[in-house]
Amino acid sequence: MLPPPESIAFAPIQELRVVTENGDGVILFDAARIPQADRDVLDESRWPALGKRGRGSVKRVQGDFGAGVLRAYRRGGLVARINRERYLWTGEAQTRPFREFRLLAMMRARGLPVPAPLAAGFWRSGPFYRASILTAEIDDATTLAECLTEVMAIPEIWRDLGATLGRFHAVGICHADLNAHNLLRDQTRQWWLIDFDRGVLRKPDASWPQGRLLRLNRSLRKLGCAQLSGWPQAWEQLLDAHEQALQRGLAIGKKSA
Repeated sequence: MLPPPESIAFAPIQELRVVTENGDGVILFDAARIPQADRDVLDESRWPALGKRGRGSVKRVQGDFGAGVLRAYRRGGLVARINRERYLWTGEAQTRPFREFRLLAMMRARGLPVPAPLAAGFWRSGPFYRASILTAEIDDATTLAECLTEVMAIPEIWRDLGATLGRFHAVGICHADLNAHNLLRDQTRQWWLIDFDRGVLRKPDASWPQGRLLRLNRSLRKLGCAQLSGWPQAWEQLLDAHEQALQRGLAIGKKSA
């Protein structure tokens, strides 16, 4: 089983502590990509408008580090009507940006296809904090939601997707919101998984991944995939490849334990 992300150090990650008139904050950043970090790197208003990416408060940016995606953490559901961006403070290590940054760094170290974390930070005020994270943009990629009709009848694409998800699950990576908008396919036909807010490490086994796949299935059905020709076969291809990759990964994990 993988250790918790807080227990792993990933050079060249550095930390910057700043104090502002509204409270104090901390920024983690990749010193190899952003050698001169400050709070502006996570301030959406400081970046020129290059367009949105995905849903919610996600913005495409361009800096010395290359193309990036800046995401402010926002609440959803009914609670967002009264509290859109504040989270209860329970300790620095438990903040959403730090957990996501470290989880991404760990997955990158394991060779999993996730975007590189560039910077993440929080700004504390009393018992609450606000937060943002900056990751590298995946070049020339489209979401599964965007290319669903195009790829529905191509079995190898669904097999590749299933195998990719199986790799994540075999090492205990549990994505909290596995849906068609968080799966990207680039021009080299590589699948990527993005947006790991609330993502966690779990004990690798064959039971809990089924719930993640059901969530993805519901997402695809909301997009109308059940009405597309080839949908049952596509989903079976995904499930079969996922199971093979999952079992193979679990077997390797048992041998190395």
